[in-house]
Amino acid sequence: MTVKAKTKTKTAPTRRGFGRSDATSPKLSQPITTQPDITHSTVTVSPQHSEQPRYSSEQKERFSCVAQVRIDAQLFDSLNNAVESAIFGGNYSVESASHFVREALREHIGGKELKVAHQNGAKKPLSLRLDSQLNEFWQTLPKRHRNNILERAIRTKLLSYQT
Repeated sequence: MTVKAKTKTKTAPTRRGFGRSDATSPKLSQPITTQPDITHSTVTVSPQHSEQPRYSSEQKERFSCVAQVRIDAQLFDSLNNAVESAIFGGNYSVESASHFVREALREHIGGKELKVAHQNGAKKPLSLRLDSQLNEFWQTLPKRHRNNILERAIRTKLLSYQT
């Protein structure tokens, strides 16, 4: 009994129907030529848009501390949905879910009353970047109740944000 070895020749068609000889690799040694830009009208970009960051309320350099938190998974999903809905609706005051959480903590520092009770549920671990003021406040909270206070602050802000 003889066994035939399956060998492909260079001209065998590929799955897309092209022969292997038809597909060639690009020649990188030759300079790439670009087509001239065709413009029908002149567009000027104002300097204020090119110099300012997209979101100026928070800058990455300010966040020097990281807090490990565990919050309710459903709460985090509803938080993400609220932020995405606001952004799609044209409200850019809240940049991201973490920005929303930091704002909820800042409101709690300012004395806003926590109106919503704590709820039990599956937890999701998160890393939250904090500036020095928020980190000092976070360290003053009782260790066993930090996550509960954070969840209550987020739920309270969500209630005021959605209404």
